[in-house]
Amino acid sequence: GDYEIIKPRWSAFFLTELDLILRRKGIDTVILTGTTTPNCIRTTCYDAIALDYHTYILENCCSSQTEEIQRANMEDMARIGAVII
Repeated sequence: GDYEIIKPRWSAFFLTELDLILRRKGIDTVILTGTTTPNCIRTTCYDAIALDYHTYILENCCSSQTEEIQRANMEDMARIGAVII
């Protein structure tokens, strides 16, 4: 029952079937984790919010090159509507 999605760019939604799969399953919430917060996490977050998903980010499960970069990105994503946990 698992799905495998290969993402060609930073966002997990860009040129993938992720949105279609989630909508078909009636899922309206995404929880983001991963590396390169300023790139992959941030672009996926912005796309998820733009697509009207409730968006949560597990901060301790994400990483950036420095703590300052991590903090700044988390603050920006919180300002646009992501819930940082």
